[in-house]
Amino acid sequence: MKLSIYIIVLLALISSPVLSQVTISGSVFDATTKEPLQGVNVYLSETTIGKQTNADGSFSFQTNLTGPFILVASSIGYQTERININIEKGENKSYSFSLKEKPIELDEIVVAADNTEWKSNFNRFQRFFIGDRKFSENTFFQNPEVLRFEGPNKQNKINVYTEAPLIIHNRDLGYIIETEFLQVHFNPDDNTGIYKLNTRFSEMESSDKNVIRRWNKNRSEAYKGSPAHFFKSLVLDDLRKERFKIVSMGSKIERVEESEISQLAFYYPKIWKTLIERYSVFKLTYTPVIVGHQVRFDLFDKVVNDHALSYLTYSGEIPYILIDENGALFDPTVLQLSGKWGFERISVMLPIDYKND
Repeated sequence: MKLSIYIIVLLALISSPVLSQVTISGSVFDATTKEPLQGVNVYLSETTIGKQTNADGSFSFQTNLTGPFILVASSIGYQTERININIEKGENKSYSFSLKEKPIELDEIVVAADNTEWKSNFNRFQRFFIGDRKFSENTFFQNPEVLRFEGPNKQNKINVYTEAPLIIHNRDLGYIIETEFLQVHFNPDDNTGIYKLNTRFSEMESSDKNVIRRWNKNRSEAYKGSPAHFFKSLVLDDLRKERFKIVSMGSKIERVEESEISQLAFYYPKIWKTLIERYSVFKLTYTPVIVGHQVRFDLFDKVVNDHALSYLTYSGEIPYILIDENGALFDPTVLQLSGKWGFERISVMLPIDYKND
């Protein structure tokens, strides 16, 4: 009897989430002085997971997530550094960062906010980036003055840059999102565009149970039918179970056959072998691919709720979509999203570690 109890306790400990966690640790130094840097934000991009460095420049945090991630070290006055990592169960990781100084001209930021052209571009960008749906009205920029705009160019694209991380407050989902722009541009006429970001999520705090209940309800609503939900379901081959349907005639998203995988070397010559170890590879056949979530049909097999449809097309020359086990894209800029997903944007963005229970 005692032996059985010991075995049960041992099995419970082995399967415990605490024991399955991986520790990410390391240190951050000034690249010139070699002195340790305190207060640097070190985090896994697109998650709520991370820590600030201590007085000796060290950091340490735990996660039970697995898969490829970008580990980011960011601090005002320094250039942001990023490391591509792969987290595996039972394997702790240690990394070191050397940050180079990057002074910020605050006077230039203030002047930009009074510029008429800047304000016009800002209004158009805000509509594109935040979106225009249910949670958009309560999503706003804390420090819009850090934004810089260039264009439009011959393709009518406006490139967007930031002098410092752009802070976004989403009061409907209960998140503060710190974003650093890697590649962002949009077309002000049709509201299309792409964005590739480093994002750090922080949960808002509240002692009001009704507020917390509303956040949880809204997060669940935002997740269902979202791109993250779709891409994760695609990797797990759960589209039907998760109530997604490809409704475009002749178009579909299919896994790339092993015989074709090697063609990734043309687009990612130095890292393609690593990519296929960490990502599932898909491609679009005929575009646009029309995706619906909880779509309804009439007697003639026509979609009744058109507002539930999203459209996927390639945005450039790369014809492959790389998706990790969490539903995150290796390079989100390869796709152009329109329709439902084109209207929602940042207002429904959730961290990768969000669990829809």
